[in-house]
Amino acid sequence: MLVETLKHITTYPGDENYSLFAKLPELLGQDADKEINNEYLHSCHIIMKDDFPVGRFAIYINEKLKFESEKAICIGAYHCVDDDYIAAQLLTEAISICRNMGYENIVGPMNGSTWNHYRFASESSAKSFFLDIDNPSYYNEQFKNNGFKVIAEYSSNIDQNLDYDESRLHEIGKYYEAKGVRVRNINLQDLETELYEIASFANLAFANNFLFTPIKEEVFVNEFLKLKQIMNPKFIWIVEDNQKEIHSIFFAINDILDAEGKTLIIKTIAVRKNSPFKGIATYQSRKLNQIASELGYEKIIHALMINHNLSLNASKKFGEHLKSYSLYGLKMNSHEIK
Repeated sequence: MLVETLKHITTYPGDENYSLFAKLPELLGQDADKEINNEYLHSCHIIMKDDFPVGRFAIYINEKLKFESEKAICIGAYHCVDDDYIAAQLLTEAISICRNMGYENIVGPMNGSTWNHYRFASESSAKSFFLDIDNPSYYNEQFKNNGFKVIAEYSSNIDQNLDYDESRLHEIGKYYEAKGVRVRNINLQDLETELYEIASFANLAFANNFLFTPIKEEVFVNEFLKLKQIMNPKFIWIVEDNQKEIHSIFFAINDILDAEGKTLIIKTIAVRKNSPFKGIATYQSRKLNQIASELGYEKIIHALMINHNLSLNASKKFGEHLKSYSLYGLKMNSHEIK
């Protein structure tokens, strides 16, 4: 139960009270979460103190989400003032709601799936880049102080050297050609068709990833269509075999937050499971260094890779650590509600 000075309000996009939920990030000097309302959203919750919002969270239900082979519910859209007591009341309320709905496992912060906004930035000495995660570091302590444990860690690296060996890259390119590899740039003139094919491939390529659930192809396409105006096909490659089956996707994009326009971000690297084209992701990363250098870029950010992931292993060969992120989980049977 909340003490008298704190009030809990349940709301939903379109409700009269929803503006209290929506405006909290701005009141805290933070960016608003633009991905709150999606197919998994169950409800939005606000903690009020003296008629002012001081904390919020949303509950997301993704029936396909499993944590340690058991069903899980998500807490997302989290924002809170820097106050241990209020955070404890906020998260106790969230945990109670999840338990009363019959869930034993909570994952957060996550807006329903790993295709949506999730994770906290846990430490950083660098400014944020385009599509980065930005939040007060104390959010991590608020989760940890209220029973949540780190269940996955992620990293972003930055390469400021852009090293490559042109003759070696040419040699490796010829090797892959001989094995039937066809590397082509994405076709922006038929982007929607391309994205539907990529969506189908991505659901296969990421199927074994931690906390994976499939994304509806139309949702995937609509999200990436939003980026069309800043896509450069020179940095988005589709690797196919002789039968035009996709084996790898490599997606890099301009960091539009870099005023000098000298930074690229590797957003996605996906490789088909058991593809015969071993090492293709590392080759593509080196090839990007070459193309970026020739076009005057000075930095490449390898963004938001899960630690121990194959993509991170490829990325670790390039640059130095830039930023860390954490995802949290809570098992009800090991947590006593206060």
